[in-house]
Amino acid sequence: PLHSSAIAAGELITPVVITSAVQLALLGAMAGFVAEARLEVAVAAAFVVPFNFLLFGLENLFFLLFPTRTLHPTPGDFQSFGRQMVVMIAKMVLLGLCAGVAALPGLLAYWLSGWRWPAFALGSWLALVLQAIAVVPFVAWAYRRFDVSMDTPV
Repeated sequence: PLHSSAIAAGELITPVVITSAVQLALLGAMAGFVAEARLEVAVAAAFVVPFNFLLFGLENLFFLLFPTRTLHPTPGDFQSFGRQMVVMIAKMVLLGLCAGVAALPGLLAYWLSGWRWPAFALGSWLALVLQAIAVVPFVAWAYRRFDVSMDTPV
């Protein structure tokens, strides 16, 4: 009944809201204690929600593409350990690439504005928001192709 994009967005909203609320509360506390850094904390707070949306979107995407059960591997089970390491490294590389791609428009805006850092922050924020929005169709595609009946018991 629901479209897969609506399900994918719904999967992402709850962890993003909870994690962002905790992070924003911590940033608010930090702004209260460090009065000199209030502007920097406000800029960091603007990046919290889109970054968390991208982070949880990539996490869900990788889980739907490469589902694994949570098992307690036996000592010396290098196959399970190796698979977890490869997937974790792939997630971090992709997240790093997304952060680098988000910084490129910011750098261009920084250069075009005559070296003003608010232009960098705005350009990078817009690119990060676009990436966060763009991850939803990929999660929806992975959700559509995810077939629980193909899971084999271990």
